[in-house]
Amino acid sequence: MNNKKKYHPSMREKMKKLLTLFIIIVLIFVGVGVYYAKDLGVGYKYYEIKDITQTIEIGVTQQEDIISVAIDEYLNELEKEGYYVASHQLNMEILYKQTIVHKVQINDEELKSNIIKGLDVDAFLTKVKIKNDETDYYFKSETEAKEFINRLNKYIEQDYELESVIDSTKLVTAESKLNEKEQSIIEQKEKQEQQKKQRTTITSRGGTSRKGSGNASTAPLKSYSYISSPYGMRNGRMHTGTDFAAATGTPIYAWKSGTVMQASWNGGYGNFIEIKHSDGTISRYAHLSKYAISSGQEVHKGQIIGYVGSTGNSTGPHLHFEIKINGNFVNPMNYL
Repeated sequence: MNNKKKYHPSMREKMKKLLTLFIIIVLIFVGVGVYYAKDLGVGYKYYEIKDITQTIEIGVTQQEDIISVAIDEYLNELEKEGYYVASHQLNMEILYKQTIVHKVQINDEELKSNIIKGLDVDAFLTKVKIKNDETDYYFKSETEAKEFINRLNKYIEQDYELESVIDSTKLVTAESKLNEKEQSIIEQKEKQEQQKKQRTTITSRGGTSRKGSGNASTAPLKSYSYISSPYGMRNGRMHTGTDFAAATGTPIYAWKSGTVMQASWNGGYGNFIEIKHSDGTISRYAHLSKYAISSGQEVHKGQIIGYVGSTGNSTGPHLHFEIKINGNFVNPMNYL
């Protein structure tokens, strides 16, 4: 008869086994959790733009102050580009919620871009209004505005106004639009040149050119092709002299004897001569190609003082001739 006793594990041993099993189960769950949650993060934020009709998720980030960072970076870029910022405002309500999201969803740069899309920035701008042009042109500064006008003035002198305003940077005119305007001015000048050639051809066929009423001692030119612009109102502005179209190099004669007060460059007049006569009248000659006298010199009536050109604000070779009596401009054709 076998009297051997059966082995029964103690309570302590049972507890050790249960604890071991529990640890194994926990480790399995932790491993599975880490595997599935490895791309998750706690404390990430996602931002939304909310307007009247809808709420749109615009991005995910870890940055606490990404809104101010995005705005500061954008304003700094505008200043580098030459803007003088006056004010800015985020025109849509931006909300954010703290939650657990996938790390792969983080898109700081896209989020910043979306924030800037909702940002209104006003700056100090210069508005240019050109006569007979319905378009208003906006520039970052007065310097850039004048550079644009100078581009156009190379072809046709512009009648324009400048105004300092505070308005949205989105109004600044794109370079493509400026190029379009410049091209239209070029085409306008080409059309004027064609019309001028047609008038010259008609005059040549007539066998004579138009002449001033009087001889070389009383008229500034012995002969000229035609009067390209008479004294009087022109494009809403007073044209203070008479323009005689003539070939470059055509001699110009002193209207009367007198003293040369100026023989030098004078802005839009280009090469310019002003003569004061003994009776108090003044004669002025503009757009010359070169001078035949100098400032301070005494000249006599009918003396060659210079030659026709196209300097300053000029669309072609001609003499712009002015007469002033008692300090006022008069129609030169009444005194030739």
